[in-house]
Amino acid sequence: MTKKILIAIIACLACATLAAGQVFSAGDKVPVPEQVGTPEYPAAIAYDDYEAKADVQENNPVDQSFIDSINEFAASSSSKVLRRQTENYTYSPISAYMALSMATAGSNGSTQRELLEVLGIENRKGVSYLTSQNANLFRRMYLDNDMGKLKIANSLWLSDDMTFNQNYLDTATDSFYASLFNVDFADSKTGELMGEWIAENTNGTLAPKMEVDKDLCMSIINTVYFKDQWVNKFDEANTQEDTFYKADGSTVQCDFMNQVFSSQGFVEGKNYTATSLGLKNGGAMTFILPDEGVDTDDLLLSADKVSELLNGGEQKSGMVTFKVPKFNFNTDIDLSKTLKDLGVKKAFQDSADFSGISADQGLFISEVKQQTHVAIDENGVEASAFTDIGMAGSSLPVDQAEIILDRPFIFTITDRNGVVMFMGVVNDPTQD
Repeated sequence: MTKKILIAIIACLACATLAAGQVFSAGDKVPVPEQVGTPEYPAAIAYDDYEAKADVQENNPVDQSFIDSINEFAASSSSKVLRRQTENYTYSPISAYMALSMATAGSNGSTQRELLEVLGIENRKGVSYLTSQNANLFRRMYLDNDMGKLKIANSLWLSDDMTFNQNYLDTATDSFYASLFNVDFADSKTGELMGEWIAENTNGTLAPKMEVDKDLCMSIINTVYFKDQWVNKFDEANTQEDTFYKADGSTVQCDFMNQVFSSQGFVEGKNYTATSLGLKNGGAMTFILPDEGVDTDDLLLSADKVSELLNGGEQKSGMVTFKVPKFNFNTDIDLSKTLKDLGVKKAFQDSADFSGISADQGLFISEVKQQTHVAIDENGVEASAFTDIGMAGSSLPVDQAEIILDRPFIFTITDRNGVVMFMGVVNDPTQD
């Protein structure tokens, strides 16, 4: 009988002052699972230790083509995930990419070739290249200082009645920094344990109720927690309530943050204007405003159009007037159909080859889910991510732009390496 594997990723939260609420009270504390493998995370580097930062970059080379592959995956998957959404929606492509990378590391044959193609990796480079590039990118992305954090954590939850390939477990710990836990998937408490681990690794910003069943034999969980400050914070005294015009013609009142830059770069593209707000650790949040009469769906119509949003348009510079609504909302996403549409087909079939994970059972992906939360305020952005993959079996200022985000718009959050971590659509800033 082919058994199930559940692979979970943790997807997106962005917020500057969101309270990290207590997820479990002392009385609700669940037992600690048996941890059989513990990774050694990269050392924290001070915000102003530029020499140490440079050493990390030099000692962990990441090919630009690999980052391009991640962002191409972001473009193709975001086009499918974010279109036709009438409510706010946020998606974490980097979380999905890293989770699929961990699954790919345990695949073989045509299943592996298919996954590598979707991830944008040439078959001749193979899993070893994918794994080493993920490991180097992990170390380059990781940061923990007074100004902000970007923590990526992985874990494998292993059925205590099944044998797993040691090489795969070693790769998970050494290259993906995964913690290993032995659990009983027939016990509902296992879901609570997984939910608590997620909460702990996302600073309490996500607390999913994880459901497990006796057919599960492994869960891979990847979490991404991100927090950073604007380079130029918004003055709270300038925040004012105003009107946001929704796509259906109705309006809502919400708080808008206001700021004017006398010299700021921006992009004028076909049917949109975009500009970015810098973050202190080198990342950025980009706001993409469709032209009047243009829907966000028009800009998300295809992977090529999303790539245009990420990379295209005419670069200009000048006075930029910002009017940005504060927002804070949650999203639950089923990514199974999206991945199938992108070409992940064999991995969902009971004939899938994940023999690199275990030779005991035939394994296949049964579902892929992601949970996100995103919020911003005057100080900056905080973000975390949850996806659940179930496997069964400056030039002179001469121009000007007004980024008045009082109608539906698109945003992205990128890290200092240029990786698209989060992408979303805001249709109603008052929506939780």
